[in-house]
Amino acid sequence: MNYRPIWKLSFLLLFFLVMQPVNAQQQDSLSILQPSFFENLKQDSKTALGGVKAVYLSPLSWQKKDLLLAGSAALGTGILYSVDEETSDYFRNRKDDVPEILSDIGSFGSPETLFALDGAVYLSGLLLKNEKLRHTGLLLVTSATASGLLLTFTKVLVGRARPLKGEGNHEFRPFSFKDDHYRSFPSGHALFAFSTAYAVGKQFKNPFVKAGIYSLGMIGPASRLWEGEHWLTDVAVSVVLGVAVVEYVDHYLTQKRRSTLPPAKKISWSLNLGPNSLGLTGTF
Repeated sequence: MNYRPIWKLSFLLLFFLVMQPVNAQQQDSLSILQPSFFENLKQDSKTALGGVKAVYLSPLSWQKKDLLLAGSAALGTGILYSVDEETSDYFRNRKDDVPEILSDIGSFGSPETLFALDGAVYLSGLLLKNEKLRHTGLLLVTSATASGLLLTFTKVLVGRARPLKGEGNHEFRPFSFKDDHYRSFPSGHALFAFSTAYAVGKQFKNPFVKAGIYSLGMIGPASRLWEGEHWLTDVAVSVVLGVAVVEYVDHYLTQKRRSTLPPAKKISWSLNLGPNSLGLTGTF
């Protein structure tokens, strides 16, 4: 299995993130305060824990729009569930037709590999003092942590049989702690692969760059289908869940970052009138 193209792609992506311009307001704040590496790490750890907490408490503050989105996702899942058998056969029968490079990329998208990559992005931003890269890495790590905890609990709780088990898409054995054949739902590869791609894609404004990154993120989920490791509903729910987690974490981190930035300087203007003079004074 040749991973060389994958690692080239990873370093290229990291390079693009490093070269992203840092926000001017962030630069101003950095010139005033220069916390140490460990101070930043400590602060980011607290922020990440707060982000994970925000994800799990988010349903308590759902509005009507959120409930409609959740209902639509549930309805879509039900529709896909009715064709799980047919779609699984379709993808598995075409496994031999999949180009080798796509199989390599799909294998690269394991939760362990992507979590390590997320950590590398964050540490790079911290060491290089690049706020854009640091924020992206923190978004990746926080999203992966929140997703990973939910993933582990749900897999064991649901206990859905994998397609390769040959027992059909209706077979469930909850709390199957030791048998990996009953951990089909949700898909860890799909969840981590697409949530990583989605988080990185949010850092770019170019729609073509976004589309390219999101397309790469879908290769991992697709590979789980043609390998017979997951049903279509497993993958679809995982992708939607990954997007939702990233959105909640990104919103939390953005609000947190804004609250720590120094207030913008304001100028107070006053008009001075004299017997033979007229002046305008600005006070900072």
